Amino acid sequence: MKYRVTIDVSPYVSALYNRYNGELTKKQWLKKEKVNQKAIEYVKNKLCGHDFSHIENATFAFKQQDILTYDVEIVFAWQEKENIHIWRHEVKQDIETIYNIFAGQFIVTSNVA
Repeated sequence: MKYRVTIDVSPYVSALYNRYNGELTKKQWLKKEKVNQKAIEYVKNKLCGHDFSHIENATFAFKQQDILTYDVEIVFAWQEKENIHIWRHEVKQDIETIYNIFAGQFIVTSNVA
């Protein structure tokens, strides 16, 4: 089972840009400073240290929707277990944990991939 979670990291990107004191445009700054990697690392660091039942893996992608909106999209994968009821409960707990990590700070949306 795969589940896609999109985290709007615009507040994080804006905070970084507000600290920037140079002459580059925001688009130039994004590329030069490799903000995509910084945003992905920021999200990864927020996720590590939390207990997840059994996420098999996760892939991360940085998406720039426009000059003001930046998302980190994460696709999580879980390996199915024999006991489907326990497995579904564990997946649900993992998803709730992800939401709680970013609650109140970022806009989080999700869907089954």
